[in-house]
Amino acid sequence: MNLSELKERLKKLEQEQERQQHDLFDLRDLEEIARMESQLKTLDDKSDISAVETVDDIDVTELDQEVGKNRQGYVVCLMFDPRSPSEWSEEGGGGWRSANNGMRYTTLEQAKACYLKLKKQWPDYPLKLIAKK
Repeated sequence: MNLSELKERLKKLEQEQERQQHDLFDLRDLEEIARMESQLKTLDDKSDISAVETVDDIDVTELDQEVGKNRQGYVVCLMFDPRSPSEWSEEGGGGWRSANNGMRYTTLEQAKACYLKLKKQWPDYPLKLIAKK
């Protein structure tokens, strides 16, 4: 083999390694989702799905991040990926946005009202209120 063939072969091996690394991360994400779905099923089996949480039952988690876009307030988060939860936004007809791009509610009551509305719409979704400083 000449040098150019060796370089080409090395390049293909590196690409394959990157592809496998990407697949491995996807598998880890799938394992996490499967684990969370299993936990949700266990919770569903133990509780009445039709029951919507009352305002007093909502867990508000404090989150203090040093992110430039971060603004004070409360956000409703979708916790399918706890490492990077999506945030609810009312803009554009409503939808889930990436971290730090969701709607900030200035009062806890506003955030709880939105949470309850979304929980009623999607009772199986792992939602959580997070207070951002």
